[in-house]
Amino acid sequence: MKMKKIILSLLTIFLLVALMGCSEEESEGIMQVKPNNNKYVDVYDVVKNAFTTDNGYTDEIEKHMSKEVFDRTNIYKAYNVNDPKFKRPFKVEFILKEVAQNKEKEKIIVHMNYSVDIIDASNKSVGGSRNVPIEFTVERKNGNWYIIKKEEAA
Repeated sequence: MKMKKIILSLLTIFLLVALMGCSEEESEGIMQVKPNNNKYVDVYDVVKNAFTTDNGYTDEIEKHMSKEVFDRTNIYKAYNVNDPKFKRPFKVEFILKEVAQNKEKEKIIVHMNYSVDIIDASNKSVGGSRNVPIEFTVERKNGNWYIIKKEEAA
């Protein structure tokens, strides 16, 4: 009887230590790539705008991104939103996360993940993607930055 209490007590202590040692942050780190602390450029707002704008290649986007990269990034160009079977306006749910930035010679590689869902006015799915890795290559010149390349997993 005394031995059962000792074993039960040890098991309880072991479980408490194990549970306390797994904070939410650590358990998330198991599933996600840990970002590095290097931050050379802040491209988040421009990249998000390039993905989600329905105003085309604006002057603000042009300052920081080539037309070719924009055309390959913008969801209104990537998905068949002009198909007559879909009704406007569209509801766009978009999540963008920066994972890391690396410097390679004079270029900065920004690693991100995105998810998108596009739903039309009659609640039909136009398209979407989940947790897609994407890389933007950025050049710095005269104190400004410019996205020259986009790579996305096929």
